[in-house]
Amino acid sequence: MSLVPCPGCGLPRTAEDLASLPCPLCGGESVAESPAAVAPPPAMTIPARSPARSSRRPLWLAVAALVPIAGGAAVYLAWPKSEAELVADPSKPKSSIGVATVEAAPRPRLSVAVPPPKLVAVAKPEVAPFPRVASAPAIEPNLPAEGAVVLNKPDGEYVLPMAGGDEVIVLTGEVGTLRIGPVSGRARVDASKLKAKVVVVTGRVDEEATLRVRATDRIEFAERVDGTATVTAEALGGTVRFATAARIDGGATVHVRAARAEFVGKVDGGSRLTVDAGNGGVAFGGTNGDGKLGGGARVAVTARTVDIGCLMAGEANVAVTVVGSGRITHKDLEGGAKLTHRKASATNPDPAVSGGELRGGATVSKAE
Repeated sequence: MSLVPCPGCGLPRTAEDLASLPCPLCGGESVAESPAAVAPPPAMTIPARSPARSSRRPLWLAVAALVPIAGGAAVYLAWPKSEAELVADPSKPKSSIGVATVEAAPRPRLSVAVPPPKLVAVAKPEVAPFPRVASAPAIEPNLPAEGAVVLNKPDGEYVLPMAGGDEVIVLTGEVGTLRIGPVSGRARVDASKLKAKVVVVTGRVDEEATLRVRATDRIEFAERVDGTATVTAEALGGTVRFATAARIDGGATVHVRAARAEFVGKVDGGSRLTVDAGNGGVAFGGTNGDGKLGGGARVAVTARTVDIGCLMAGEANVAVTVVGSGRITHKDLEGGAKLTHRKASATNPDPAVSGGELRGGATVSKAE
């Protein structure tokens, strides 16, 4: 391939480029388009140059060829980039010339859904009720304080220190002596199914409490029965005795069944007393004249003998049903006190009635 110098600048070019393309350096027209170029020029004989001039000319031509390339690259690098290019490639530096700052979109945060912990239902442990502290002698540790209690002490003793609140205590089985402390609140103590020889009630029975006791030999009450309490005492072959301090008062209701009943203390207030002694006897008041039948007390007695050894006063009302050929004795009556009597059977003779003075409208009469 032969090189032909450009007629304008002398840039070496191929004969084909010189004939068809303009010079890239000086922009000279191709030889084929020149009016004077009709035929290809004759081969040129390049005269010999000196070594110094021959070595400088190619270097100058190379530098001249690189200048446009370097200039184009500089212009390309300095030209401001479009907004789309900046957003597409945020890692490249942003040009501050005529371009608004574009903030890159925040990197999305990964959220991992953690399932909540599963709650496992744990069964609530059953807690035994706190034991009551009892005064000596304490309740036997192997017997419950509330509920059914089965005793097996034919010649022994069992103590129920107290009962209160809404307690329900049932005593069954057999025991020699049963001792019961205070019974209050709405507590219910039922020893009517217990085979006991002796029952001693050492505490008060009051408020809305209920007490049922039974014995073969003796039942004793040492403290008062008050409030709206209800007491039932049965000693069918023995004695029921209310001591001096064991007054029956307030709105209490007392039922007694025994071969003999003794009420040394007062029967007063609005209390209600029912006594069934059958062929036995009933006595009110002590040997020293203690006791009293007073207030608005209502007393109904069935017995062979009735001894009222205390004063009857106020609005006390005593009705006696005499069994067999029985008798009634009484002390003074005063105020609005009333004593009435009747026979248990029409075939029985009239009872013998004797007593003290009647004062202030008090009366002793036979019931119709």
